[in-house]
Amino acid sequence: MPSPLARFLDVAVSAQFREDSRGRLVFLPLITKREAYFVDSPSDAEKLRALARMYRGASAVLNLMWSLLNFVAVLAPGSISSYYGGYVPLRAKLTAIAWVAVPSLLFWATSAWVVWSLYKQAIKKFTQALPPASPEVVAQLPAPSRRPQRIALVVLGAVTILVGVAILAAVQRSHP
Repeated sequence: MPSPLARFLDVAVSAQFREDSRGRLVFLPLITKREAYFVDSPSDAEKLRALARMYRGASAVLNLMWSLLNFVAVLAPGSISSYYGGYVPLRAKLTAIAWVAVPSLLFWATSAWVVWSLYKQAIKKFTQALPPASPEVVAQLPAPSRRPQRIALVVLGAVTILVGVAILAAVQRSHP
């Protein structure tokens, strides 16, 4: 059974491959809205799927790491205040947040730029031999199904709300 991340990547990558009215596979690399290529060979399609999956996976991991680092940036001032009897000036809390958030933002931005640059270079090399699809063909492509994304967002939202309620209940219970 594939992991949720693997299913997410499969859905994201499959949205980049669509069939035109004649049944030809069209690859949308997401570099610009105008770029699209016909993929005639199944081996080329698998190579492009693997490349898009690597890019999407690296981007998802970077975004997750950045989110976790920023969570720590917000959590750190609260844990610091518990060491000092509950009182820490606002300026000290904001300084602690900045010392964690700014380097994490710089790390994320640099890493995301590197991954994007590598993806663009690899796409250019892979698609050199592929015939480009005309803008008319791209305009007539069917839209990808958004149902799996909506289901995932609803489940994620529900889990987030439940975790928030559980944390709130735990805090209320610990302070009578």
